[in-house]
Amino acid sequence: MIEPVWYGGTNKSIIKKIVGKKFSDQASLLNFLTEFHELMLVGSGGKYIATSLSERVVTYNLVQINGSANTGSNSGDDVWLKIKVRTRKSRIVRYKEINRW
Repeated sequence: MIEPVWYGGTNKSIIKKIVGKKFSDQASLLNFLTEFHELMLVGSGGKYIATSLSERVVTYNLVQINGSANTGSNSGDDVWLKIKVRTRKSRIVRYKEINRW
């Protein structure tokens, strides 16, 4: 079971389990990250927004959603957490919190 990010932050033991995971292609890796982040957000009122996508690095901002009409933004005031995921040959090689407020 994955602990929600709002409860205790990013669960380090879960992160250790996904680092090194190999995927059939980059699209499968990105789909996995999307679903992984959705699980961590249960009950949080937040949303991960991909801010940069490349073959070697994917970055996300976790923003707090204020009201149902707001879809989140990348402005510094809304960002609660930044994540950088390093990849190589469709494998997750590092998952790191860049900063946290």
